[in-house]
Amino acid sequence: MPVDSHESLVDINKDPLTGAVIVDAESSKPLDRDAELKRLIPASVASEYLKDYRPAVWHNPTQAGDDPAERVTVFVRFLKDYKLPAEPAPAPMAVAAPAAADGMAPAGANGAAPAGGAPAGAGFAPGGGAAPAAAPAAGFAPGGAGAPGAAAVTDYEFKAGSQAWIPVLLANELQPKGFVEIVSTEKPRYERELRDYAKLFDAYFYDRSDIANAKENLVRQNAAIGGVNEKNLALIESVTAEQARLAHDLERFKFESTALAKHAAALKQQYVSLAQQLRTLFLANQQLAAKIDAQQRRAAASIDRRVPAPPQAIGIPGGK
Repeated sequence: MPVDSHESLVDINKDPLTGAVIVDAESSKPLDRDAELKRLIPASVASEYLKDYRPAVWHNPTQAGDDPAERVTVFVRFLKDYKLPAEPAPAPMAVAAPAAADGMAPAGANGAAPAGGAPAGAGFAPGGGAAPAAAPAAGFAPGGAGAPGAAAVTDYEFKAGSQAWIPVLLANELQPKGFVEIVSTEKPRYERELRDYAKLFDAYFYDRSDIANAKENLVRQNAAIGGVNEKNLALIESVTAEQARLAHDLERFKFESTALAKHAAALKQQYVSLAQQLRTLFLANQQLAAKIDAQQRRAAASIDRRVPAPPQAIGIPGGK
C-alpha cells in the first residue's frame, strides 16, 4: 500500500533524482505544480494539496480566517534538550485482516504516523528544516518504531541547537518553558492531514463486505417479492377475466331485463284490453239476459192470454 507523504505531491513538478523542474514534452514549458495537482486531485479536496507546504494564514493571537491551528507548523530552534513522551501502541483492530493489526505500516519504516495520530500539540516533524516523509502536522513519525502491537513507540529526542518544523500548538506550549524559540526568518507553513491508506482501505473492505451482504439480502428479497408478484399478477389476470365475464353477464342481464320489461308492459296492455272486452261482454250479456227475461215474461203472458183456463173441478162426474 503506498504511503501518503507531503513530498510526493509537493514536488510533483520536479525530478525526484535531480530536483529540477520537469519540462513538459509537448509544450516545452516547465511543468506547473498547481496545474498538475488540479489535474490529478479531485476538486473537492484539491485546495488542501495546493496549500500543502505553502505559507499558512496565521496570526498570534489568531484572527478570523486563519488556517486551523492543527494544520499550521512553525520552524523552531531547540534551546534545551527535549524528549517527546512515548506514545502507547495502537490497539489491534476488532476483526483480523491480512494487513497489520492496526491497519498501518510501521512508523519507523516508512514514516507513517501511528494509528489515530499523536495528541494535538504533542507531535512534530523532526529534521534540520525539512519534515520526514509522511509526517503529519499534528503528529509525527518517530524513528525506530517497532512493528504494530509493540508496547510503546520509541521516544523522540531533540538536542539543544537542533532545528525542526513542529506544530504551532506544540511551539506555543514549549516556548514559554524556554525549550524552543521560533525562527523568524521562516514563515509558518500549512501542512495538510496525511491519510492512512491502509487503514482506509481496510475500512472500505469491511464496508464492501457489509454492502455485499446487504445486496445479497436485497437480491433474495427481490426474488421472493418477484414470486409473490407473479402470483399477484396471475390473480389479477384471473380477477380481470372474471370481471369481464361478469360485465358480459351484466350486459346480457340488462338486455333480458329490458326485453322482459317490454314483454310485461305488452302483457299488461293486453290484460287491460282483455279486461275491458270482458267487461263489455259482461254488460252486453246482462243486457241480453234482461231482454231475454223480459221477452220470456211477455211470451208467457201472451200464452196465458191465448190459452183458455182449464175447467173447474166442481160438477165433474166422479169428482169428490
